[in-house]
Amino acid sequence: MKKLAVLPILLAISITFTGCFWSSITGKSTIKTNDGTVTTDKNGIEVKSNDGSTTSVNTGDSKGTSLPEGYPKDIVPVIDGAKIVMSAKNQDANKKVTFVIALESKKEVTEAGKFYKDVMENAEEKVESEVNNWISIGGKKAKYNVLIMVSDNPSDSSMKSLITISIEPITE
Repeated sequence: MKKLAVLPILLAISITFTGCFWSSITGKSTIKTNDGTVTTDKNGIEVKSNDGSTTSVNTGDSKGTSLPEGYPKDIVPVIDGAKIVMSAKNQDANKKVTFVIALESKKEVTEAGKFYKDVMENAEEKVESEVNNWISIGGKKAKYNVLIMVSDNPSDSSMKSLITISIEPITE
């Protein structure tokens, strides 16, 4: 009887190790749930819900990653020489798309902050805040709500600032 009870456990362990092994070879693994699917690979994760919403987060490798498809770089460009360390795109069930990217830059916080203050110069309902070595700029630009934060980068001494940009369409 005990041998019969151990069989399902051994089977589950075998399937788990086979899945992990296959994922390490292919670099991709997908889990299906009642609500949708989660797919991971060496560069990130994608979640697809049954309601039609999707979220993709990419971290890339040590060289960084790319901008998410459709990112409005004409509205909020990436500062020259920056490394994109994370990019995310979320599309809800109503097809509303939001973007979040994180950048590392060799530019000091004040220089990177000035660049993004200039980018947001003509934004409506603009709000700026500067505390110590942390700058926040938000407002409405074109048809988007934009929030940009620039701070020291404690994780990499060769990169002087960490920049986070969040962009979402304005819904009326």
